Amino acid sequence: MDQAMREWFGGDARRAAALLRRCEEAGINTCQMGIDPAGRTAIEGALRKHYEEGGTLKWIATFYAPPDDAAAAKQELERILALRPRPIGIQQVGT
Repeated sequence: MDQAMREWFGGDARRAAALLRRCEEAGINTCQMGIDPAGRTAIEGALRKHYEEGGTLKWIATFYAPPDDAAAAKQELERILALRPRPIGIQQVGT
């Protein structure tokens, strides 16, 4: 299922943006999504497309760098904080 979802949403940012738009229509105003450090997901593109189309969904980024790897953590945080739209929060996966 994971692979099928990656292929479906990763192939076209419009598909993921449509899902985000539907979430807003259903009353959801915030979501949590992980930004894959290896860049294998389309979340950034989907968020950009959603906002370009007038979306206002807030998001919380999932942070994957291990707590004991300061260099990786710094690099990942810098990348997340440079994203537009900027997340309203960041949570460490697994802790």
